[in-house]
Amino acid sequence: MAILTENVREKLVEMFGAIAEEEGLDVFDLTLAHRKMSWDIRVVLDRFDGYVTIEDCARLSKRFVARLELERLFTGDYKLEVSSPGLDRPLRKVEDYERFKGEKAKLIIAGVSGTEVVIGDVVGTGEDSVTLSVNGEEREIDLRAIKKANLDVVVPGFDGSKKKRKRKKRTK
Repeated sequence: MAILTENVREKLVEMFGAIAEEEGLDVFDLTLAHRKMSWDIRVVLDRFDGYVTIEDCARLSKRFVARLELERLFTGDYKLEVSSPGLDRPLRKVEDYERFKGEKAKLIIAGVSGTEVVIGDVVGTGEDSVTLSVNGEEREIDLRAIKKANLDVVVPGFDGSKKKRKRKKRTK
C-alpha cells in the first residue's frame, strides 16, 4: 500500500502543482492518507509574492476537485483540505530563509548535549547555513543541524503563552 500511496501522492503533486502554478501559487506540501474506505488529501499552498488567502484556497480547492473527478484516481470517497502554511510557517530550505530575511525565526537545533531552541532574526544565508541575529550577536547555523524551524510570529497584544485558567470547583 505504501508504494501505491506514494505513486498517487506524486501524481497529485504533479497535477495540483500545474494548476497552482497557473494561479501564481505553489504546492508547499501534500499529505495523503488512506482510511478504511476513503482518502484524506491535505494540500498546503504557498505564494512567493505574498500570502495565500482564503479566496485562493477556495478557488484552488474547486479546481482540484474538478481535476480529481476528471482523473478518477480514487475508487472510494476522499476528503480534500486546502490551506496555507500559516503565519508560523515551517522553514525548510535556504530559499525559505532568504525569502524571510529580517523576520524572526524559531529553530530547534540538534547538538552534542541535546536539543537547543534558538530564536532570532534571519539576517543571512549561506549555501548550507542560515545566520540569525540572537540578542544582538550573529550566529551561523548549519541547516543539517536544524530539526525544526518556523517563523516566530509576534502578534501585538498576545504573548503566546498557554496559561491554564483555574476552574472553580462546583459545589452541590
